Amino acid sequence: MFGYVFDDTTLVSLGAGDPEPSALLASLHNRDIRVSVPAVTLAYAFAELSADQCAELLGILDAMSNVAVQPLGDSIAALELSEITGLIPDDPAAAHAVTAARTHDLEILTVDRARWRPVEERLPFRVPLVELSND
Repeated sequence: MFGYVFDDTTLVSLGAGDPEPSALLASLHNRDIRVSVPAVTLAYAFAELSADQCAELLGILDAMSNVAVQPLGDSIAALELSEITGLIPDDPAAAHAVTAARTHDLEILTVDRARWRPVEERLPFRVPLVELSND
């Protein structure tokens, strides 16, 4: 399967109206490329946005047929999330993004690679990251 998991930095950028992630999401939608939004990661993104920005982000996500908000799919995913959370207990948003990426064999799209450095240092496996930049 091809597609991306949006991390909290990407979701916050979308809600804030930044043009780069919005253009990318539109392009992915036009090409019917899957976008996974982990529910816990989305909740943490909402916590960083104003009420108006949350409404904007909800509208964007609801309008895109290629976007799926992902709960934990089954007990195996819950077990994996618990193992990853044990390694990065201070970052549930990242833990759910990593679990979704591993469960669905997708890469994590971020607008802030530095946000992932502390996570990568504590995980015993490579985090499949793609950074969206305006270069």
